[in-house]
Amino acid sequence: MRQFILIGATTLFVIGTSAALAQPTMLSPLLRFASERQQSIASFVTTLNLTPAQQAQARALQQSAKETRVDILLAATVAGEQVKRDLADPNADLHQTARLVQATVDTQLAAHRALTDERLRFYDNLSPSQQALVRAEIVERIERLERLQQVLLDFAGDGI
Repeated sequence: MRQFILIGATTLFVIGTSAALAQPTMLSPLLRFASERQQSIASFVTTLNLTPAQQAQARALQQSAKETRVDILLAATVAGEQVKRDLADPNADLHQTARLVQATVDTQLAAHRALTDERLRFYDNLSPSQQALVRAEIVERIERLERLQQVLLDFAGDGI
């Protein structure tokens, strides 16, 4: 269930980012969230006190996560452009459009699942004390995501 919430939040983030470019009041919280995330990751990796082998695995995982995020954002952008073209047609087939959106979400979900599997393999190779730090970091990330969700909900309440 938590994974579906995170995917929904990612989708909202993509949509919110598009809206933020048109709404300067929204851009600041999104930039703050991204900055906090980057600082948090750098700080967290240092806190884990990884062995050289774990550091190599962490770097590979970070690269994989970055590539996954880029792929997801690009797919969402392409799908969004296609949806807009489809909806501009007076004879638009909303069923076909919905299938396109669903296929995009399904692909995103599969990418998230694969990344989760990679992260779990990394977690399994950590010591018990490192695993405890990871669990605490996950809680912190969920709390940051909840703050972002609140910003998006507040923004959506303004008429989006």
